[in-house]
Amino acid sequence: MTPDQSDQDLKALWRNQQMETGPMSIEQIHARAFQSRIQVRNLVEYAASVLVLALFGFYAVYFPHPMMKLGAVMIMAGTAVMAWQLHRRASARILPPEAAAGASLAFHRAELVRQRDALRSAFWWYIAPFAPGMMVFVAGMAQARAGASLGHLAPLAALICAYLAAWFLMNRRAAKRLQAEIDDIDALMDAP
Repeated sequence: MTPDQSDQDLKALWRNQQMETGPMSIEQIHARAFQSRIQVRNLVEYAASVLVLALFGFYAVYFPHPMMKLGAVMIMAGTAVMAWQLHRRASARILPPEAAAGASLAFHRAELVRQRDALRSAFWWYIAPFAPGMMVFVAGMAQARAGASLGHLAPLAALICAYLAAWFLMNRRAAKRLQAEIDDIDALMDAP
C-alpha cells in the first residue's frame, strides 16, 4: 500500500463516518455566539474587578487618611458584591449540545430574558454597592487635602456621576436591544 493510497483511505473513512448530530441550526449558531459574547463581557468585568480590588487594596494600606482607607475597603466590598451578582445573575449558560432546534430557540430566548432582566436591574447590584464607598472615599480625599472642602472635589464627583449615568443609559439601551431580539423570537415561534 502506497502512502497516497493510505491517505485516500483515511480521507474516505473520515468522509463516510456517521455524524453523531446533525448540522447546527441557525438558532443554535446565534445562541452560541450570544453566549460567547456574554462570556467575554463577564471575563472583562472580572478582570476589571481584580484591578479595582488590587488598586483599592493598595489605597487601603498606604493612604494615611482613615476615611480614605474606609472608603477603599467599602469599594472593595462593593466590587466583591458586584462580581458575585454578575456571576449569579448574568453568567453565560451553555446550550446543551443535544438540544433540538426548537429547544435551542427556547433556551436562547430564556437566556435573552435573563440577560435583559440583569441589565434592567444592574443599577441595584452593579452601581449601588459602589456608591457608599465612593462617597466616603471622595469625602476622605477632601479631608486629606489641608483646608479642602467637598466643593473642591466637585469636578471629580461630577465626572463620576457622568460616568455612572452613561453606564446606566448604555445598559438600558442594551436591555432594549435584547427585548427586540426576544420580540423577534416570539414572532418566529408564533408564526405558522
